[in-house]
Amino acid sequence: MKHLTMLLAALLCVLGAAATDYTGTVTVKTISTETTREGMTLSVDQNENGTYNATMSFAFKLLGRTLAVENVEFERMLGVTTSDGYTTITGIKEVNLMEISGLSDIIPSWLQKYVGTTLDTSVPFAFSSRFNGTYATATLSFVLNLSITIPILDKTYTIVDTPVLVAFEDFDPATINPGSGIQGDVNNSGNVDIDDVNELINILLAK
Repeated sequence: MKHLTMLLAALLCVLGAAATDYTGTVTVKTISTETTREGMTLSVDQNENGTYNATMSFAFKLLGRTLAVENVEFERMLGVTTSDGYTTITGIKEVNLMEISGLSDIIPSWLQKYVGTTLDTSVPFAFSSRFNGTYATATLSFVLNLSITIPILDKTYTIVDTPVLVAFEDFDPATINPGSGIQGDVNNSGNVDIDDVNELINILLAK
């Protein structure tokens, strides 16, 4: 009987740790491009202490290259559940941009031999998600900066300096989102732009 009780307890722990996977559409916006992909997954699981972990992947086009960001994980986020049954979580973490597949291809290898490449390798990713047991939305934002320095000319040229806004949607059509209703419009201005990145980062840093 003791062994059966331990087995049931272990089973409950496993079930409690199981992640909920939401499959939906991810739209990535930069200053110059917008990329939409179907069938993307957002995973959310709850820890024993009541906090949440979330993992998502996305890809987008920039300067003719497809950049892939795999399994960005935000851990131990506090959740706030409202009367409609939805829980909201927010988090911020430093991400090494060198882990982005395809980023190094923006500057051809032959050119890298003659110039210095500067990349903000540690960049804050700001994340927010709202979900219940069936539906979820999420927003992720960061600023991508890439520049090259030509030693002979002693000059630095910026190749990329753009906010990246990632919006995941697997939502209940009957649910009306607050604010402007535009996914990623954190400050409810009616537009999705660099101000939304700054607003979300400020909100998270103030916590």
